[in-house]
Amino acid sequence: MRGADPRKAGILASKPIWAFHAEDDSIIPISYARNTIQAIQKAGGGQPLYTEYATKYGYDHASWTPAYETPGLTDWLFAQRRSFR
Repeated sequence: MRGADPRKAGILASKPIWAFHAEDDSIIPISYARNTIQAIQKAGGGQPLYTEYATKYGYDHASWTPAYETPGLTDWLFAQRRSFR
């Protein structure tokens, strides 16, 4: 979600989303992810998937490391279909 902008939530509301963020990310504040996910929900985006890693795990800006190991992520990803509107 680098540079995620809650003001653009309407664009993302119809997209399948599974976001990952580390609470102790020293590059992108956790508030970016939290605010954007909330804005997507308010824009009618349903329940985007969101996984947040607690500071105690020490992932900092490398939340992709545990994300890649998330059970079901690959199946979820390949189950998504592009809609042509």
